[in-house]
Amino acid sequence: MPCPYLFYGQGHVMANLRKIGAEGEDAAAQFLLGQGYSILERNFATKFGEIDLIAREKNILVFVEVKFRRTSEFGSPQEAVTRAKTLQIGRAALDYLVKKRLSGVESRFDVVAVQTVEDNKFAFKLFRDAFVPPLRLP
Repeated sequence: MPCPYLFYGQGHVMANLRKIGAEGEDAAAQFLLGQGYSILERNFATKFGEIDLIAREKNILVFVEVKFRRTSEFGSPQEAVTRAKTLQIGRAALDYLVKKRLSGVESRFDVVAVQTVEDNKFAFKLFRDAFVPPLRLP
């Protein structure tokens, strides 16, 4: 049976996946605002990859990876944050710090797992300091 969230045809599958991803990122951003974070950037793209959200919690710069799932059929959202993904995020974060001249700023990497529990209702799990990328930051 075809996936109900995908539209088959040239280019439509990826466009719809981006729309679903944006829905999860919007929900995660609202959730983080409620947790006391301020959102500084969304979808910061570099040649190394993209950082979903860059936020600040108190005096800490936080690079946030958002993982969104409509069902648990393929595992929990946070299980999708692989070592390769942490390396990609770490490289993108390093690029951000260099471009913004933020050497020496305290930072960390959080993961927000978002899962649909009902139509237009989400469950969130926040993993503060979820990983240390396999590289050194300034």
